[in-house]
This record gives sequence, C-alpha cells and structure tokens, in this order.
Amino acid sequence: MLNQNDDQNEAKKLMLMCVLAASVVLLMFLVILYMHEEKKPKKHATKIVTENNTEEKEIEIKKSNLVSSDLDFWDMYEDTKEENVIIDDSKDESDSDSKNSSSSSDKKINQSKSSSSDKTTNRDDSDEESSMNIKKNKDKDKMDDGKHIKVTGPDGKAQWFEILDDVKKNSFDFENYLAYDNGLLKYEAGDIKSIVGIDVSSRQGIIDFSKVKNAGVDFVMIKVASRGYETGQINIDEKFVEYANAAVASGLSIGAYVSSQAITDVEAVEEANYAVAAANNYNVKYPIAIDFTSANSQSQRTDRLTSEERTAIVKKFCETVKSYGKIPAIRATRDFLITELDLTELSDYDIWLKDEAVTADYMKFEYIEDNESSSSSSSSSAKSLSSSKSSKSESTDSDSSSEDEKPEYIGTDYPYEFAMWQYTNKGTINGIEGPVNVNMSFVNYAER
Repeated sequence: MLNQNDDQNEAKKLMLMCVLAASVVLLMFLVILYMHEEKKPKKHATKIVTENNTEEKEIEIKKSNLVSSDLDFWDMYEDTKEENVIIDDSKDESDSDSKNSSSSSDKKINQSKSSSSDKTTNRDDSDEESSMNIKKNKDKDKMDDGKHIKVTGPDGKAQWFEILDDVKKNSFDFENYLAYDNGLLKYEAGDIKSIVGIDVSSRQGIIDFSKVKNAGVDFVMIKVASRGYETGQINIDEKFVEYANAAVASGLSIGAYVSSQAITDVEAVEEANYAVAAANNYNVKYPIAIDFTSANSQSQRTDRLTSEERTAIVKKFCETVKSYGKIPAIRATRDFLITELDLTELSDYDIWLKDEAVTADYMKFEYIEDNESSSSSSSSSAKSLSSSKSSKSESTDSDSSSEDEKPEYIGTDYPYEFAMWQYTNKGTINGIEGPVNVNMSFVNYAER
C-alpha cells in the first residue's frame, strides 16, 4: 500500500515539472519576441486615394527623423525667371522624336519675371500648353511643305489637299510684278501683261459703258443666263442684250458666262447651247464660261453630285462650247476648284479664278468707306483688297498711307495655272453705281 502511494506522488511531481518547464520555455519565447519587436522602427499607417481610382489603399510609411531645416528643396528654384519657349516653325523637322529634343539654336527664348509661387502653381499647365503648341507646330510643318494646300470650310475647320503633279502650276510672281494703278491691279512681267476687265449681271443696274471704257477697262464678261437652284429652269439675264449691245458699241471686248445648276450631261449641253446662241449675235472674243460654284445658304439641286459627276458636267459644257468654235472657260472659286473638281480631267480648258486678293493697307475702295454695312461685311472676310499686315495698319492710318511706298502684294495662293482672275467683288469703276467684280486676264483673247 505504501509503495502504490509513492508511485502516485512521483508521477504528480514529474507532471508538475513538465508543466513548469513548458511554462518557462513559453515565457522566454514571449520575452524574446517582445524584445525583437521593440527593436523595429515604429510604423504609421496612412491612406491615399488615386485620382482615377476611388478605392482606398493603405500603405506604410517609415518614420523619418528629418526636420524642416534639413530639407533643401527650396534650392530647386535658384532662378526666378520663367522661360517661354517659342518654336521656330521655319525649320523643316522630319523626325518627330528629334523635335522633342531639338537644340537651343532652333528655339527663340523669351524670358519674363515671375514669382516662385506663381511658377510652382502654373508649371504643370505651362508644360502641358507648351507640349500642345509643339504638337500643333509639328502638324503644321508636316502639311505646310509646299506640296499641300489648305482649304478652310464654312465650319472653320481646315483641310489639307495634296497639290497635283499632273496639273500645270501657278507661275505668276505677284510679289514683284503685281502693281496698283489708279484703283486697279495690273500685272506685267516679260511677255505677260494683264488686261483689265469686269463681270456684270442685271444686279449692276444702269451702266455707262463709255465711262467704263475710259476708266481703263478693256473687256466685260456678261452673265447670259442662269439655271434655277431648285426648279432647274434656265432664265436669260434680263440685262444681257442691253449690256452686250452697249459694251460692243463702246469698243469693249465681251465674253459671257452661265450660272450653272446642271446635274446631267444633257443639262450641261443645254446650257452651252443657250450661251452660244445668245453670244452669236455679238462679236464675242472672250470665253464663254460655266460658273459652277455653290450658292451661300441655299438649297441646291447640285448638292448631291460627286466630284466625278461635277467634273463630267463641266467637261461636257466646255466640249460643247468648243465644238462651235468658241473659247470655253471654267469659272469657280479657289476652294471649289481644289475640292470639288478633278482638274486633271480639265487641263484643256482655261480657268477663270475667283479669289479675293490680299494687298497693302492703302488699297481701299470708296464705296467701302462711304457704306458702313459694306465696310462691316468686308472686315469679316479672311481676304480683302483693303486688308493689310496688322503691324502696318496699327501704325498707319488708312487715310494717311503713302501712295509712293511699294505695297507688299500676296495676290493668291491658288497653286494651279489660270487665265483670268476675279480678284475682288468690291471694286469701283466709273460708270457703275455700287460695287462690281473686277478681273484681270493674262491672255489677250481679243488678239488671239
């Protein structure tokens, strides 16, 4: 009995010793873990929200021992002058990557004073705007290469069109040989001497063609008929017979034109026959032209024609006129010729260009000065005979500009060859009340 009790006591002692040993080991482990955690730097948690993601992310930021005096970021702005970089777009840069790292010799640098606070606030915006400007200049350089021509639509959007190699080019040197003489533009270079002309319709009212002749005009293009924009009916211009008789009697050479709305080859032939029949009663020496341009803000039956269809109609008109032994011509605006016709198919026929010339500031017309509404409408035009370089117009009053100084004429940037040029619809000619279209012909059709 005694031995059994001794065995039980020994077992209890052994169990107690095991529990005690396990407790000591666990305690030592906790102490070591605690000391290890104490040696680690304390961490703080903060939250950031990205601009493009509403999900919050928790990151750990180590505690720093730096104080504000240890920070030297203020030294980043040693110079308080801001640099505005202007790209010189006269350079032809073909590699888009090299443009971003172009040398300082290709840039003009203008410096202006600015506070450091303004600089830190606007730096990102300025960099973004500069990048946008550089991109625009790249796009401009890419297209403004002498191989493309820009056309601005009614909506103000610009499009670039490739200049066709197969069409004869405009070789006139307007800068050096375009002159202003008694209210008229004249061109003389080598064997080419321009002839002064006007074009008229019933809207001109009463015309004294003797005074027109004495004013220096040599030829008159007279509207013979027009086709209705919606009805398609041909109507003779009510002043054609009167104008033709009076002009010929005054010694002026004449030509004729039709305002076309033809939508088929049959209608093109009809218009040509009509014009030739009317012109046969007179000694018509200048061209019989088709005027196939769009009317402003008006529904037209030709709106749905394609470029190929328009070209075919114009070509059929010219072929018909030529078959009668007359000289055909195509009258249209700069933009219409570039965008709406295939000029490679019309190279056998003369072009009568309608495009407002840009000239010196002193080149003005009396009716514009006297008529407030006309002046207002002309100022909104992109091109005008009374327009000028801004620097000249700001420093010189138009009434005191000198007649003796040589003007800087731009003429027209139409890239292809043309035989006649209506350079303004705001001209004044003695013998005609109100504005009139003034032309120059580079071909003397009267002696052809």
